[in-house]
Amino acid sequence: MPDLDLFGEPLDPRRGLAGRPRHMPTESQRAKVRMLMAEGKCQLAIAQALGITVPTLVLNYPTELNSRSEAASKRAARERSKS
Repeated sequence: MPDLDLFGEPLDPRRGLAGRPRHMPTESQRAKVRMLMAEGKCQLAIAQALGITVPTLVLNYPTELNSRSEAASKRAARERSKS
């Protein structure tokens, strides 16, 4: 008799088994993301260059992805101060 959950439904036979290995960013990949961000590439293009999905990019490279918005904010602040 198969194992059942609390509702009497059979448990998934793959439950508890390892799935796809987690993406582990390397320093060279982080540098590549920073370079592509500096070139103005979109998240989709960066993810494709790394061979990962956009959600994986956002999950594993938040600092590198925020660097563009920080740079844009600093640039806008400098332009406002010049006016």
